Amino acid sequence: MEEEKNKSTGKTVIIIILIVLLLGLILYICYDKKLFFNTNDKVSEQKEDTDKEKYDSSIDNVKDLKIDNEKCLNCKEKENHYYIISSYNHIEEVNASFSTENNKKGMVSINIDEYNRKAVSNYSLSNPNLEYNFDQEIRNVIVSNIGQEELAPIVVFLMEDGTLNYIDIYKGLEDNDLSTYKEINNVNDIINLYQASVCSNEAGVCSTTTVLAQKEDGSFYDLESMIYSTKN
Repeated sequence: MEEEKNKSTGKTVIIIILIVLLLGLILYICYDKKLFFNTNDKVSEQKEDTDKEKYDSSIDNVKDLKIDNEKCLNCKEKENHYYIISSYNHIEEVNASFSTENNKKGMVSINIDEYNRKAVSNYSLSNPNLEYNFDQEIRNVIVSNIGQEELAPIVVFLMEDGTLNYIDIYKGLEDNDLSTYKEINNVNDIINLYQASVCSNEAGVCSTTTVLAQKEDGSFYDLESMIYSTKN
């Protein structure tokens, strides 16, 4: 009697094992044929497609700005040049922002030790955290080197009325005076700021860096000559 019971138990175990193996085989076939278990893949693919659309859109916007040199409003001296919108390069020695509580307050932080190390200089700065109070709200801010110098950072604040104010960090350190900002005259209705490389059609090289200030209609200013002309 007990022998029959053991045989019955053994058969049950074997049947369970066979069922488990069969289920495993079915699941493997379904997975291999991608009948299911691909939800995450679909989500990932959708995300990649969305990101690609955003990236492509960004590229289109950049192309519209960089190739249409006829829309530059002050480029007579750069007729044989073109612009490439460059990825925003973080400048370790200078950071700029504006207060979320008070959008009329701009803030600039200077790591003077890092600046001196790169420039092989010995500038001193009693207060590395500077504040600038404007008479209107700030819409955007960009920090970029200007010209051929790698150590000539300019901080440009885009104001709510589309005008531009800037701080010349290098000149401020030279003069030991970073207490004030300047306005870029005769520039208004700006909606975007871009960091760009200036490239020569003849030489085929990009030798200088500038900031482009774009209007809503796509026209733009090259701020390099405008800032240098107002620096003195």
